[in-house]
Amino acid sequence: MATIFTIDDDREIMKVYREILLLNNHEIVAEAYNGEEAINIFRKMKRHPDIIIMDHRMPSKDGLEAMKDIRNINPLQGIIFVTADNEAAEQAMDMGANSFILKPFKMDNLFNAIETTLFEMRKKETNMRETLLSIIVQIKSSNPVMLKRACDQIEMEIIDEYIHSLKVEEEVNLKAASNWTCSLMNIAGFDFKYEELKNGHIQIINDKCHWMEKFGSNPVYCHITRGIISRFALKGDKNVILDVKKTLMNNDDCCHFVLKT
Repeated sequence: MATIFTIDDDREIMKVYREILLLNNHEIVAEAYNGEEAINIFRKMKRHPDIIIMDHRMPSKDGLEAMKDIRNINPLQGIIFVTADNEAAEQAMDMGANSFILKPFKMDNLFNAIETTLFEMRKKETNMRETLLSIIVQIKSSNPVMLKRACDQIEMEIIDEYIHSLKVEEEVNLKAASNWTCSLMNIAGFDFKYEELKNGHIQIINDKCHWMEKFGSNPVYCHITRGIISRFALKGDKNVILDVKKTLMNNDDCCHFVLKT
C-alpha cells in the first residue's frame, strides 16, 4: 500500500485514479488539478505522500515546473511522471522523477510503476541509513582525528552520493543544502526542520535524537551531527559558520543550530 497524491487537470482521469487505486489498497491523500495548486497543497502537508502521480500538460504550471518546485521542498519525494511526450518523459527522468508512464497507458503499467518506485525509494533510504549507522558505531571516542576521519567518510560515502542522486543542475545555495541536511537526517530517524531567518541566517531544529534513543547519551554523536550539518552547509557557502544553540543530549528541549553567513 502507498499513500498517493494525484495531479491532473482531467477530472475523468482523476476519477479513474480514485476508483482504481482504492481497489488496489492504495490511499489517495490529496488531489490537485494544476501545477500551482499542487505546490500549494504539497507545501502545507504535514506528512508527504509516498508517491506523486504527476501529469505533464496542465494550466498554471506544467508537470515539469511543478516537479521541480516539489523536489525543492522535498528532494526525496517519489514522483511518477505521466505524459504523451517522449521528450518530456526523458526530461522528467533527468530532473529526478522515479519513473514515467507514456499515454495512453494501461493501469497495470501504473501499478508496476508504483511498486517499482516504492521498492527503489525504500532500498535507497535503507542503504543510506545503514551506511551512516555502520560509520557511527565505529566511533568510540571524541578524538578529533577519529571524528574528522568519520566525517570525511560520511561526506564521501553518503553526502556526496546523496547530492549526486538528487541530480542538481543549478548552483547549490545554503537554503538548498539545509533542506538536504534535514531530509537525510530524517531518513536516519530524526525530526529535522529548517527555517530561513530575516537576517539571512538559517536555523535548523530537531526534536528527536535518534542517536540517544539507539545508542544512549554520548556527546560524540553530537559532534557527528554537527559535522554532517557543517559538511552539507559548506556545499552551499564556503564561509558559513555553525552556531550550536541547544542539544537534546545536553538536556535541552531540542537541538537548535544556526548557520550564519
